[in-house]
Formats: sequence, structure tokens, C-alpha cells
Amino acid sequence: MCDGTGAIWVSENNLKNMLDKHGLFQGSTADDVKYVFSKERAMEDINGVLDTRTNSNGVKEYKCPDVLAESYKPITCRARQWVANNLLLLLAVFAQLAGFTTLVLKFWRKRYLTKRAEHLYHQVCDTLEDNALMSKSMGDREPWLIASRLRDHLLTPRKEEILFYGKW
Repeated sequence: MCDGTGAIWVSENNLKNMLDKHGLFQGSTADDVKYVFSKERAMEDINGVLDTRTNSNGVKEYKCPDVLAESYKPITCRARQWVANNLLLLLAVFAQLAGFTTLVLKFWRKRYLTKRAEHLYHQVCDTLEDNALMSKSMGDREPWLIASRLRDHLLTPRKEEILFYGKW
């Protein structure tokens, strides 16, 4: 139904052949009165349920109503039709999702770089302090003063950001 394969209109003769082929009663013959009556009764019921028309040759044809055919569609067919009908909405949602993901990744990357720079700053300060203490123990004059001045000139990225944007 979704791919559009198969005949839409089936002739009365083909429909009767299908009934004969699949059989209403097992072990019945075409001459059996019960079989003939059941076949005629089935054709009457089919006339009431299916759409009918007469073609140019005067042969009666049957078609399953669209509402009934719709209820027998496979899930994959329904899903394809839903996607086709809502394609613009889906594209907008995926675009927003991609944009949001990009923003979040940029935010986390900036945060990671800031934390890494701050970590390196603290490592440099610790190294300078250790070097100053070792110099002092060796007898150098005022090594801590040089280390503390250098450390004071180094700002952490957070302090630098606060000073740059004027939010103290």
C-alpha cells in the first residue's frame, strides 16, 4: 500500500477465483450446495464492504476503501509518511539540536581551557615559591622578593577576565 504495488481494482472473476483458491471450507467441492451458498454469501458481504464499479467491459470490480486500507498499513509505511509530512519541523528541530550541542561544546571547551590555564598558573607559582625557598636556604639575598613580584604580575585567567570585562 505504501509503495503503490499491486492492483487497486480487482475483477469479480478474480475475486471468486481467490475464494476458490483459498477455500472457504476444507474438503468441500465446487458442486456442494453449502459451498455455493457460502461463496454467494461471501460475495454479498464483500459488496457491502468494498467499493465497487463497473469497468468499460461491463465487468464488476472491487477495491478496498481507503479508510480500511489505511488501517492495514505497516508501521514503516506510516513512519515514512509522517516524516515526509513533517520534514520541515524535523529539520528545524535537528538544526536547533545541532546548534545547542555546538554551544555546549564551546562552553565546555572554554571552561576546560580556563581551568587548565589556572592549573598551570598555580604550578608556576608553586615552582617559583619552591625555587625561592631553595635559594634562600643557599644564602641568596631576597630571592623571595623576585618570586613574589613575578607572581603578582601573573594573573589567573579568572582575575584577568574580571579586570578585562570590568566586573569586579
